[in-house]
Amino acid sequence: MVQLPVIRPDRNSVAWDLDPFSPDTSVKIIEGATHFRMVFWAGYMSDFAYNPAENSYKVLTPEFEGMSGTVLSDPLLLSDALSPLIALEIVLATGATIPLDVTVVGIGISFYQEINSGLYELASGSVMKVAVSG
Repeated sequence: MVQLPVIRPDRNSVAWDLDPFSPDTSVKIIEGATHFRMVFWAGYMSDFAYNPAENSYKVLTPEFEGMSGTVLSDPLLLSDALSPLIALEIVLATGATIPLDVTVVGIGISFYQEINSGLYELASGSVMKVAVSG
């Protein structure tokens, strides 16, 4: 399961498509978990530059600071032989050309336990995360 998110050429959206995979062999399952969700986050974070005249660092593209989005997959059973195809997309449309140095993407897995037909996120150590930038 090494399928990284793809930043679209217009840099206004990011997609993460995962082919079906076996949770049993592809996910490090934590104790007590019965379900999981794929977590996908993307946002803009500008680079900084030092301004010697002001003796401080300045944001190079402040118009993009703080723009972000998060999307979760549907809950998936850890006991399933194969997951379904998972297609997640985050649109951060700005109407402007996005510089190459301001996109950050994060991916992860959040674990849940089913109790009386309800899903409850496991508290301690319930998230496995991987950060990706581009």
